[in-house]
Amino acid sequence: MLAGSSYPSCGIGFKVQVSLREIQRPRSGTVSNTFSNCRVQNFERPQPVPDLTQKLELEFLETIESSWATGQSEKELWGQYAKRAEELLITMPLDRILRVLKAFVLARFRSADLLNRIGSELAREVKSASSTRLCQVFHWIARAGLRDQSLMCLMGNEALFRLSDDFVLDMYVEVMNVHARLDVRNPRLVGAILREMAPFFRELSKDQCTAVIPLTVMSVFSDEARVAYLSRCAELNMGLPVRMTKPDVLRQFRLLEDCLRLDYHPTVLPAQVQLWLQNLKAESEAHDAIVPTPLSDVEQDILRVLEQELDVAVTPILQDSVLTLHLVLGKTVLQVMDAYDDYYVTPAMGGQRLVRAETKLLQRLIWRRGWRLLTLDAEEWKKLTDDIYKKDPAHCPRSTAELPPGCLSEGPAGRALDPRTAQHPATMISAELAEERFHRFP
Repeated sequence: MLAGSSYPSCGIGFKVQVSLREIQRPRSGTVSNTFSNCRVQNFERPQPVPDLTQKLELEFLETIESSWATGQSEKELWGQYAKRAEELLITMPLDRILRVLKAFVLARFRSADLLNRIGSELAREVKSASSTRLCQVFHWIARAGLRDQSLMCLMGNEALFRLSDDFVLDMYVEVMNVHARLDVRNPRLVGAILREMAPFFRELSKDQCTAVIPLTVMSVFSDEARVAYLSRCAELNMGLPVRMTKPDVLRQFRLLEDCLRLDYHPTVLPAQVQLWLQNLKAESEAHDAIVPTPLSDVEQDILRVLEQELDVAVTPILQDSVLTLHLVLGKTVLQVMDAYDDYYVTPAMGGQRLVRAETKLLQRLIWRRGWRLLTLDAEEWKKLTDDIYKKDPAHCPRSTAELPPGCLSEGPAGRALDPRTAQHPATMISAELAEERFHRFP
């Protein structure tokens, strides 16, 4: 090799000079090592992202943000956006990656490939992110339902290092809410946050009490933290008086009261907290007028099949305290599982879908109120194009939803349900009609 030539094995971006004589004449008794004679002249730094690429990224961000702002939610359009985003993500900085994630979340479009790609890029960027930006990443991956254990572990360790530096109380609450929503646990991080929050529970403002979601209180807080938080809520009289409380805030604390009363927890609550919960329940039932959520398109189609094709009486909407029940047949509730609202995106799970923590909590509350709960997957129902298949349980795909413990066994509602046939409305209706005839004609 001629002197002054580049030697690629010595490293990318390095220019080396190798003496031809040193290569040809090794020292006696030793093996010639060419790499030991490499002399570094200079290092070529990575080139910045070209201006044209940055321009394309900004134009793409403006396009998708204007699309969701104007209500353009067509799946075909956002599917094209998702493919384009996968091409541009590799050169985007953290703030632009978050803008992409936010736009797709607000547009309610989910692409598993895109979210997994975003998760990979976030894992590369979070170490150099500020604490505020790190909390924003926590927030938006929870909104997107991206349950990536590796990413959460990496972000949790990064947050653990910064707790005593520049984290504030609102950041603690956000991180705890994300762990509850994604149903993941970083024991060291959760324990450290609870220790940091312990002196501040008695100083929480009304807005900070409202920021803690019921799922966090029930599943993430320790017994001591739960009692301290509820005691502060009782001192502030959260949710009362009912007529002077915002509807969303009132629903949140009514749901929390339902969880504490129906979903078992061995916490012994102080008398002040018990009195506050009793007053909240009594006044809410007397004065709170809840507007039920309407039926979705899939639920309306199921209702049509049940009433017109199968001639079965169905209650479309029933309000049971704070819970809005859809498609009620006797003591049975048919829950339609939505791919976006009820399931996580889980990388490396081989296509298996996990039910979101909020959905599982709702299912437990429905079951503990004495209802029988059956689930049907909305995407599988949409694949059935003819009413013949919709009426026949043999042609209906089974739901993959996880039911709460005891939903398919003998419970407070009565008769046990067969998990092999309990997924289709026609089978359920046949069982309901048979039971009704049995009681009518003994």
